[in-house]
Amino acid sequence: MREEMEQKRPSFSLVGQDGNIFHLLTTASRVLQRNGMAGEAKEMWDRVLNECSSYGEALLICTQFSGHRVKTE
Repeated sequence: MREEMEQKRPSFSLVGQDGNIFHLLTTASRVLQRNGMAGEAKEMWDRVLNECSSYGEALLICTQFSGHRVKTE
């Protein structure tokens, strides 16, 4: 089931974007909304604004809503 959700997520890259987290969230949100995923866009914003205490946590949530996997080392 989780794989199905990951496969339907639109693919977008945050690489090369302005590093401001609000810019990244807006970019990701627009892509999600254009792909009929307004609910996921709202969930992403809500999670970042209510659960995150660092830029890294916010960025990780943002990337979880994209079709890309993030490597952490």
